[in-house]
Amino acid sequence: MKYRLIPSQYEIEPHPPGYNVTFKLETRGKWSDGTERWVIKDMAEVLNKDGNWEFEPSPSNRSTDFLERTRYTFEEATAMLNQLYCVEDVEETA
Repeated sequence: MKYRLIPSQYEIEPHPPGYNVTFKLETRGKWSDGTERWVIKDMAEVLNKDGNWEFEPSPSNRSTDFLERTRYTFEEATAMLNQLYCVEDVEETA
């Protein structure tokens, strides 16, 4: 049997201007069509699609509305980071 290594988290470095924390781009499961869901995370908060930070409740307390506001495709997440924080060239490193 062959196995694959699948990256599930990326750290954004250096810190975006004005921030002293490391943002993380993390997988959060898949949509019903099989597309991976990603979240932009800062400690206990996640970035919603309006560019605002929201507290991330425990999994059993996350509403459908919350998931729709805070989950991205990988391409959407990197575009949001670029738009808000000028993270222009997202480069994967192994």
